[in-house]
Amino acid sequence: MENRRKGDNKPIRQTTKDKYAQYLRDYLNPVLGYLPMNAIKPANIREWYDSMKVTKDGRGESIRRHVFELLDAIMPEAATKPLDDQGSTLIKVNPAQFKVPRPATKHVYVIATREQVQALTDAMPPNLALGVLLAGTLGLRQGEVLGLQHRDIELDASPALLHVRRSAKEVSENGHKVSILGETKTPSSKRDIEVSAPLAGKIREHLATYVDKKPTALLFTGVRTRGTIGDYD
Repeated sequence: MENRRKGDNKPIRQTTKDKYAQYLRDYLNPVLGYLPMNAIKPANIREWYDSMKVTKDGRGESIRRHVFELLDAIMPEAATKPLDDQGSTLIKVNPAQFKVPRPATKHVYVIATREQVQALTDAMPPNLALGVLLAGTLGLRQGEVLGLQHRDIELDASPALLHVRRSAKEVSENGHKVSILGETKTPSSKRDIEVSAPLAGKIREHLATYVDKKPTALLFTGVRTRGTIGDYD
């Protein structure tokens, strides 16, 4: 798993590796982990698949499919990738050879009303309240909000601009969760967003109250870290 690559041969991101590790730990190992790889049969795969709980309204179906996709990537490689000059492989036959139906239910997006966004903003600690407004009014992802730095804000532009250039992520490091700044979800996620005058005023107030003047200072930090995770170039 450590050496897996995407279809374009680019290395898999650390956050994706962490997700795969979670899938193995929480969903695959409890059912299949006791078996040697060459002893896993199609019946064992089906047993694992059926053990994944899915509610009547479809909750759990998506995660089951994602975990199976990981398994469906591991097994064919184990059956075909040579381990030596003789062409030996870990297993002879791929046991994960059945089609997984797509979830019957589609995710329904619920768009918050202006009143709901404001209510959530009012309920947040003052140093984080602006983050809810940015997500709710500008459509930023959570990681994009938490990845914003002082240099990403142009309040003197006409109109004011907010630049999305990076995303904050949690990764595992020596068994602990740590926050890092990395790439946005996709290259097209990097974007420049016009900011209305009222929102620009709230951003200006937030910068003056909570954010260091360094260009790389994060707009949002935890009380315990006090910005120590924010010195990124």
